[in-house]
Amino acid sequence: MGAMRTMPRQMGLRAYFWATALWVTTLLMADVTTVHSAALLSGLSGHETPVDQVSDPFSDEFRAPGEVISGVLNIDDDPGNATAFISTYGGGLVALRYSPSYGDNRIIDREYSYGNKPIYALEVRGANSTGSSYIDTLFLTATDGNATPSYYIYEFSSNGTGLSPENFISLPSSPLDLTCSRKVTATAPKVVFVALEQGVFGWNASFTNNDTLTSTVSPTAISFIDDLNATGTSKDYLVVGWQGGEVDVYEVKRDKIGDANVTNGFVDLGLTGFVDGTPRVIHVFQSEQVDSNDTSSEALIFVGTEKGIHLFELDDNGSNPFKEVFEDKGDLTGWLDIDIDVRDIHAESAGYESMRDGFLIVAAGSRGTVLFKTSGDANPGTSLSDSFYIQYVTTFGTTSQALEVVGTGGTVNASKIPRIYVAEAGGGLKVITGENLDSPGQASLRLLHEWDPGATPLRIDAYKIGGSHYALIMDLEGGLRLYDIDASIPRLIRESDSNSTSGAVILDSSQSSGQPMDLFSAIDSSNDTTIHSFISLGQGGISYRALKGIGTPNFRFDDFSHFDVVGEALGIHGFQNTSGDFTLSIALGSQGVKFLGFDPSTATFEVKSTVVLGGSARDVFLIHDQGGEDYAYVAYGALGLYVFKITPGISGSQDFLTNPELVGSLSSEAMGGAIATKVKVMKQGSRYYAYVVGNDGRLYSLDVTNPSSLSFLGIYPANNTEDPGYIQDIYLIEDSENEKYYCLCASQSQSSQSDSRRLLFTLNVTDPSNILMGSRLAVDPTSPIFYPISIGAVKTGPYSLIGIVGAGQNGTGPLGLLGKFSTVLTGVQQIQVSLSLDSCPASPGETVFITPVVSGGYTPYTYNWSPVDIKDEGTGIWSWTAPQGPGSYEIKLEVTDSDGNRGVSTRTCTVEYAGLTIDERIATPNSTVKVPVKVSGVGNSIDAWGMEIQYDSTYLDFLRAESTDDTLGWSIAVEDESRGTLRIGGLSNGHLPIAQGVSAQLCNLVFSVKDVGGYGTGTCLQQEISANINVNPLNPSQLMGDLQGVEMHGGKVKIVLPGDIDGDLCVTPQDALNSFLGFLGVLDLREDQKAVGDVDGDGQISPEDAVMILDRYLR
Repeated sequence: MGAMRTMPRQMGLRAYFWATALWVTTLLMADVTTVHSAALLSGLSGHETPVDQVSDPFSDEFRAPGEVISGVLNIDDDPGNATAFISTYGGGLVALRYSPSYGDNRIIDREYSYGNKPIYALEVRGANSTGSSYIDTLFLTATDGNATPSYYIYEFSSNGTGLSPENFISLPSSPLDLTCSRKVTATAPKVVFVALEQGVFGWNASFTNNDTLTSTVSPTAISFIDDLNATGTSKDYLVVGWQGGEVDVYEVKRDKIGDANVTNGFVDLGLTGFVDGTPRVIHVFQSEQVDSNDTSSEALIFVGTEKGIHLFELDDNGSNPFKEVFEDKGDLTGWLDIDIDVRDIHAESAGYESMRDGFLIVAAGSRGTVLFKTSGDANPGTSLSDSFYIQYVTTFGTTSQALEVVGTGGTVNASKIPRIYVAEAGGGLKVITGENLDSPGQASLRLLHEWDPGATPLRIDAYKIGGSHYALIMDLEGGLRLYDIDASIPRLIRESDSNSTSGAVILDSSQSSGQPMDLFSAIDSSNDTTIHSFISLGQGGISYRALKGIGTPNFRFDDFSHFDVVGEALGIHGFQNTSGDFTLSIALGSQGVKFLGFDPSTATFEVKSTVVLGGSARDVFLIHDQGGEDYAYVAYGALGLYVFKITPGISGSQDFLTNPELVGSLSSEAMGGAIATKVKVMKQGSRYYAYVVGNDGRLYSLDVTNPSSLSFLGIYPANNTEDPGYIQDIYLIEDSENEKYYCLCASQSQSSQSDSRRLLFTLNVTDPSNILMGSRLAVDPTSPIFYPISIGAVKTGPYSLIGIVGAGQNGTGPLGLLGKFSTVLTGVQQIQVSLSLDSCPASPGETVFITPVVSGGYTPYTYNWSPVDIKDEGTGIWSWTAPQGPGSYEIKLEVTDSDGNRGVSTRTCTVEYAGLTIDERIATPNSTVKVPVKVSGVGNSIDAWGMEIQYDSTYLDFLRAESTDDTLGWSIAVEDESRGTLRIGGLSNGHLPIAQGVSAQLCNLVFSVKDVGGYGTGTCLQQEISANINVNPLNPSQLMGDLQGVEMHGGKVKIVLPGDIDGDLCVTPQDALNSFLGFLGVLDLREDQKAVGDVDGDGQISPEDAVMILDRYLR
């Protein structure tokens, strides 16, 4: 029965031991302790649209696209064609040719650009020299982009085949606006332009003398009225809007331009009006039919502000002497009960020169392009008395900012506007059409074509949907765009024509503008062709957009919604619940953290709770079901990292979503004083780790497995030996096939233009306490233009990812680059390490030089030596000073590569005294043991020797002396003079002597070990039991022959328990493992160690001995 009870236990021990031993053995035999996979970056390519642009993303021609600032339209004689001259920040002046004859892929073609000078275009305007409607001369305001920029105005001539710069003038300060008209003289045509500056504006004919007006109030908008006959004489007028809402009209005296008096070019007519808000744009429509009561021309002056549109009319007084009057027609948009952020206005008469049955097309920032119908009566004799009204028709939505209505094309009538050209910041040039405009409920604005310059990608999310891979980009202007990233160059996915109507976005108070800060998006849990996206917009709150039909012909942006906040919406994150609704959190700076619910079926937000702790909440990351609970990790600026439990109440349980509980925190001081700006959390195996980006650009790792007890683990970079720049964005990767974890980083330097500072790089975070730099990839290595800002990736296979990087000009400029790169997880990597030692055995205190040879993995390598006092001598050579005591010493080198792969090599070096030495050995009671007698460093050769030896006869009985390989054939004679004393000698008998200075073994002394009473059967001895063996110190003269005068060093036999192979007086699992490795031949055991390890007494060590040793330990 006892055997039956023991057998299962022994079988379990055997299985446990075999599993452990085989695992360790595999690593040791490969000379590798740990294997990792590597995340390698390669193959950066650029974002390129449209398809006919050059393929080199770093060429000057490619860089021309940037944030669209302004545009002017030129209509060809062929009504189907048009050229838009676009001002792009960082890209100069671009001419876009719109022609349906180009075909679907070249409907908007960049004909040519002027970007070879280092200018950053601000605004473009066109004029003509003949009085026709066709623009033949362009003016471009620009800055050189330096920290303290210089401003210029460039004059270009356009002849349809290119842009030729003709003149430029340096300006004393930043121009705010530019307006152009023509000047015709009897001898030569001249172009007149007006440049508006901060507090000073003037005008100039072909860059000669200026006439200026000055004011203590900043002018904010101007418009030029050319050849208006409002009083019976044609005159030129300048309309100026000022900070504070005042609008003034000046007469421009052309004949005074360029004379000695630099202020008489403007005549203050005393015509003043006021608007609610700050004038941003002034648009003029002039016609004889504006007021049909007389035959003179009049002008409707539309003033756009951040609140709406105000109308003035410049007319005459109706009686002689005629003079100008400035009639206030009132606020045209007040009836909407909402503010319209007007950026530009275009009046389209639709064939009715009174503008009472035409259209107002408004670029309304984040609201998109808004279309109004005009009405009223231009005849003062009617009851309407020269009235003017507008009514809302429809809106074409934008995911960016609609900035300017560049113009219209085709024949406009009451039901249709064939083409409207709209410039959008970050969204390029859009060509849209208006249809069914006279049919209530059916009116729409539809996208025809688009030229997309690509503003700086601020946030990136990447997804696999079906068999394709996509990147969702939020740019610096708040634009939201979807790209197909399977192509060699990311391709913009556009809405399909049948769904691209204004009905997707309705003009209502839910829309708001703001500064884009962060993006959270997620694939719908029940429909993988839908992505829900949430954008934080600073003081503009939160915007929601759904992207539907991804990967289908019906792709569209849909279901717009907005949520206003108090404070600034900075970071945003969330997750979708099983019910389909979302749990969201917003970091609101000084206003704390707000938790929301969101129902995508109705696109409605619901406030759950708000937590304010002081400080500034910068970012937030939500984890669903961490140990059955939901948590919010908040990067709370100078306060550090805070963790809130937000699990909703179910079946009567406490609702933490409406009443969050602060469960844990880690102060900024605990993270070295860094301000926490960004946080992401990843589950790694069974544990959770948080990665926090500090304001110092470094990455901080924390163990958050227990949210109530956070522990700080490490920093990257931990010192100044590696300088990856300032980390801007991170993306966490799980390599599940190899159980490894990586962090993709986008970084930029704030102090150097070095290419090495504009980096994408990988960090191995498998061990968050020892973060390692991996692969690097420079962004834009040819010149310091683009700096990484955002990064994202999506897995395309078990070992591969597509990476996407967003880069901006100098890190902050609006000119954007969307780059694609490859990330390869290379699988198992082994590091091979070998060591060569120049002198072993060594004498005590001798310097031993070590040469390591390392291969495999990824450089640079990190060396960890044992003992730790091994020194680097340079040129790949290391040194070790042998200890003073004799024995076998292990020299171990562990090499770690840049991806965390490790390799190990171990060498044993014997340290021996110079002279005569008797070794130490271990043995068990009632056994036989051989004790070597050695010589080393003797100053002469040895062919005869003799000595007297004393041994401890309490524990040892002498049996015999044996020759060795070094004394084979020698005569060995022994005289056992008395118990405990031996006289022993050797003679070479003509065989080879032992050479001078070498190490050799003279003989083995064979003893039997006596039984030791009270030895015990436990796992450890209470004290060491040793039998000493020495050369007789009282009779050194007994050293005979060639050993006379050498130093003498005694030894001993240590009596140990069966199985105590390492002789540490205890039987341990290490002894069991040593026994098994000795059986395999992986570990070199001495004969005495093998005898101690032969527990079953069968004359050899075996796996059975290893199990028996482990069994003794477990007893």
